[in-house]
Amino acid sequence: MWGRTWSNSIGLDLVAGSGGIFVTGSCIGMVDFDPSPDSADNIGGTVFLTNYNASGDYVWANAWGLSSPDMGSGVVLDGSGNIYLAGLTTGTLTYDPDEGFHHSPHAVHPDAFLARFLPDGSWGELVPESEPEK
Repeated sequence: MWGRTWSNSIGLDLVAGSGGIFVTGSCIGMVDFDPSPDSADNIGGTVFLTNYNASGDYVWANAWGLSSPDMGSGVVLDGSGNIYLAGLTTGTLTYDPDEGFHHSPHAVHPDAFLARFLPDGSWGELVPESEPEK
């Protein structure tokens, strides 16, 4: 048996599959998802997605967002191991910092998002991309 805790975060959903255990939720400030004592994997954002293997060993973690109350609220896997992350955003949410893609939602109401990530945690796409509500 094993367990993991993270300060400054709330886990809202998890799913297990052949690629391990995936957890999503919301965090405030820097969070260290890697439990090893020599870890320097502190990441910050408001939405997080992290992966552990079946033994509870850390595999990878990603976080996105700025200071708005964004959150990852659901995570599922498809038959190819792709990871689908659903959530809410009320500000500008950066999905892929390497590509510079930003979502700028309507300022009054939260917007839902659905994003696909590859099995290794790298960016896949926003599914489907649509215009913010007016």
